Amino acid sequence: MIAWRALVLLMLACEVVAAWIPTALPVTSPKASSRTQISVMQTMQAQQIEVGQPLPNLEGLGVEVVTDDCAMMDECKTIDEEDLLTRGKTVLVGMPGAFTPTCTDEHLPGFIRNARKFRRLGVTQVAVVTTNDRFIMTAWKRAMRKCTEQEGLKTMDTEMAMLADQDGNLIRALGLAYAESLDRKEKNAFIQLNAGVRSKRFALVVDEGVVTHVAVDEGSIDLDVTSAEALLAVLGRSSGDGGDRPPSGIDIDAVARSLQERLGLPDGTANAPIALAALLIGALSLNAVAPLFSGPTI
Repeated sequence: MIAWRALVLLMLACEVVAAWIPTALPVTSPKASSRTQISVMQTMQAQQIEVGQPLPNLEGLGVEVVTDDCAMMDECKTIDEEDLLTRGKTVLVGMPGAFTPTCTDEHLPGFIRNARKFRRLGVTQVAVVTTNDRFIMTAWKRAMRKCTEQEGLKTMDTEMAMLADQDGNLIRALGLAYAESLDRKEKNAFIQLNAGVRSKRFALVVDEGVVTHVAVDEGSIDLDVTSAEALLAVLGRSSGDGGDRPPSGIDIDAVARSLQERLGLPDGTANAPIALAALLIGALSLNAVAPLFSGPTI
């Protein structure tokens, strides 16, 4: 009987320890900000960041900025070294994972196609973060080359920053992490091969380090309020007029690409301002010539 009671007490002690350990582990940041300190509580992460709050301290989070070939050469810089998100108006987009269907087929291509439009609305930096390592992020960038080339670009590095948050420290400091467990009944179970801590699908607009807009699409498949088009609409409303819009019905980026091809210019040199100037010159030319042909009819 004594042995049986001892065994029961031992089992209870193990349950208490198992319940205590997950809530006692903080975000693995050596210099956690006041926002990340609450991660010691029940959720292992900060409360979700809100409009009006500053970004958490980025120093020491270990988030790498993955440029072309930096992973292979072991030369990737960290986000705090590059100071990408705290200067000017920036957009930070979180995606559940590299090579997952929605991220690869819709979400990331949307930001590649619309990169120039973000710049015209005053955005100084667009950054995409996942919880993959720098090698997976490099492979993902290479897989997106066709989409990049269709926009007349040789590399994504000129349009956006790709961030590898391998340990999930940044997204947990933002309160935007979730743990994906393997569910064989899910329709898209094949995307869960790297089940674990992932980023929610989110988008933040940040002005001088302070969050001005938060959008979250729940789940790993749906794409709505965090799409490039949805963010452009938000930025357009905040700017008052939606930016320097071209005349109705004209795709200014297509005009820029056409100019680049016709003039044999290097990639990226025929940008939107040049295309707008060409359209303006053309319009003025038509206005000047039209009166010469407007005499009386015979």
